[in-house]
Amino acid sequence: MAPWYASQKSKEFAERVRVTERKNLGRIPIVLPLLKLLGFRGIVDKHVPMKRQRELTHSAALEALVAHIVDSLGKKRAPLYRMEEWADRSGMAFSYGVAAEHFNDDRMGDALDVFLPPAEEVLQEISLNLVSRFEPVAGGVHQRYC
Repeated sequence: MAPWYASQKSKEFAERVRVTERKNLGRIPIVLPLLKLLGFRGIVDKHVPMKRQRELTHSAALEALVAHIVDSLGKKRAPLYRMEEWADRSGMAFSYGVAAEHFNDDRMGDALDVFLPPAEEVLQEISLNLVSRFEPVAGGVHQRYC
């Protein structure tokens, strides 16, 4: 199976770098491809456009927050002010090809602030993608529990 990269930038970064340490990626190799399959970044980018250039787009920051929450299931989650440490430790910063310092609490807060107004539309569109991709599962849940 070919390696998966969060972006072309992270692929180029990975090709230039020499491996000097290993990281425990936790659930990130499962979460990021699933979010990609659901079109998470494209949907967020459509509803929450960037007003200025930043190292992390709003969609990338929100994707990192989702990955952080899923990665923390069953264990104590690090607070937002320690997001940089988590991004470095988990390999998330490496996956995006940016320094861990770009995953700071101010950046995460900015992304959450602009996400809130269109959140309902974003979540509806992601839900529709989920149902269309996994129709048999959704049908089974509807028939069984509704």
